[in-house]
Amino acid sequence: MKVMKSQILKTILLTITCCLINISTSFSQTTGEKMAEEYARQYPFISLKDTIYTFETEFTFPEGYSRINKTDLTDFQSWVSFIPIWHQYKAVGIWKGNKAFEKEEISRVVHIPWRGQNHTNVGFPLRIFAEYYNLYDKEYNFNVSPKEGELMTYERWLKSDFRLGPRGDVKFLESQQRDSSSVEFYKYLNMAMRHSNYKSLAQNCDSISIKELAPGDLVIAHDQKSKKGRVYFVLNIIENDNGNKLYALATGCEEACDFYIPLFNLDRNSPWIDSARIIQLIAKFPESGFFRWKLNW
Repeated sequence: MKVMKSQILKTILLTITCCLINISTSFSQTTGEKMAEEYARQYPFISLKDTIYTFETEFTFPEGYSRINKTDLTDFQSWVSFIPIWHQYKAVGIWKGNKAFEKEEISRVVHIPWRGQNHTNVGFPLRIFAEYYNLYDKEYNFNVSPKEGELMTYERWLKSDFRLGPRGDVKFLESQQRDSSSVEFYKYLNMAMRHSNYKSLAQNCDSISIKELAPGDLVIAHDQKSKKGRVYFVLNIIENDNGNKLYALATGCEEACDFYIPLFNLDRNSPWIDSARIIQLIAKFPESGFFRWKLNW
């Protein structure tokens, strides 16, 4: 009888344990799916449908530091600061199918799937701006001044044939009107990315001071001919009670590659740098500055 009672008790305990495990697993999966669904609405370009990696899940925040209060950010700045990132095991791929950096050589890859050779360190910021316009059905507000030629607008794109002049300058020749579509908008974006360089990207922005940097702003530096340079995209900012700020910057490559957060520190889980380090990053270039995209809302 005692043996039977003991077996019954073990069976009951095992059943309860299994139920608790299933409930815990179900809750975890449901929470992840709900989070992924919400992110998919805000960032429809993401490719993961069940798991989202964020600054909170992947990175350590220095003691006393936290995200900037959302009330101090515009909607665009807040949206940028929550763009998801990839897990720690993803390396930086290049458009030719190889790797630009192994996973140990960077902090994290930013979760923005891409294809094509125009996703360079100049092109990627334009892609992010375009995604925000697209999210709010404001594609017609996305205007880009190219490195040479006429102002590029989505409205002109839909009723023109695209041509290049003898100096590689952008020209639009009137043609039959085309309907707006995702295909047309991303074709337009692709051309804008292809015909931009460091200097033209800066010219599409307002110049700001380093103290004004917010998520979505740019740090641009280049040589006098705008052939070589760097573009750093301010992905996130944290601060402490004393108003000291730390920055997470993302960048691309001169040839198309994944958008990524460089390994600025020995710890891959700590992407944060201060303003003095930012100045060091661009010190070798004769032309440099801090810029905010003219959202033209």
